[in-house]
Amino acid sequence: MPQAPTLQITLSEEQLQFVKQQVESGNYLSDEAVLKQAVDILMEETDERQRWEQEILIPSIARLAADPDSAIPFDQVVATLETRRRERAATR
Repeated sequence: MPQAPTLQITLSEEQLQFVKQQVESGNYLSDEAVLKQAVDILMEETDERQRWEQEILIPSIARLAADPDSAIPFDQVVATLETRRRERAATR
């Protein structure tokens, strides 16, 4: 069976301590498991961001470029976000 590729990295003291704490606490079986999970999470977040850009951001920019009058005024956006924030705070 071929050997898996390896990568040597240098971590800051803070990063190294975090990895060690994760293993010592029993959250992970090894340093390698912590780092693999971190890379998996980064890959997933990158995929999600790219999907958002392709499916939401780019089409929205194109629609706005085609019809600038369709833009929502900034103060309306702020007011809507503030209303949503208050509603969420009230349900906590």
